[in-house]
Amino acid sequence: IRNPVFGPNTDGIDIDCCRRVTISNCNISGGDDAIAIKSDSGKLGEERPCENIVVTNCVLSSPPACAVRIGYEGDSPIRNCVFSNLAMYNSNHGIDMISILPDRGYPFTIFKGTRLENIQFDNIVMQKVTQPVYLWLGNEKKEIKPAVYMQNIRISNVIASDAGGSYIGGIPEQNIENIFLSDIYVS
Repeated sequence: IRNPVFGPNTDGIDIDCCRRVTISNCNISGGDDAIAIKSDSGKLGEERPCENIVVTNCVLSSPPACAVRIGYEGDSPIRNCVFSNLAMYNSNHGIDMISILPDRGYPFTIFKGTRLENIQFDNIVMQKVTQPVYLWLGNEKKEIKPAVYMQNIRISNVIASDAGGSYIGGIPEQNIENIFLSDIYVS
């Protein structure tokens, strides 16, 4: 998949409120997220989780955005996802997980945020990635009381060269729980 780097909303693949999805052997480059996992169930009128997702053996690039983005917009859970054997290059974020869409005037209505759980990344290589790992519960929408959590996240066997720093952060009301980081090399 080749999308314009300077075009708006040029995601490679978006998985939204879906179950039992496998993405494998893809080479994706674009101007927005290479692969995005979302749970924007508000448009459906019912809660519908995005779950049981496997992404493996892919090459991903997104200079202005994320190689893999999980969450960011939506109110339903995202759970039981495995990402393995990925090569990421020339991306702003390698692994990006956010529970609530930052308030930037988008026309989305987020009431409680995404709950993220049981997500695993293994055997990942990155080159020229500004932030290899970015995990944030987030809550820029002060008018809502979020019902978010991020728990049981495992990131292992990562090599990131020519990369910047990473960030993991909760919110004053809640921490991220059960994060396992192992065998990670960033230079």
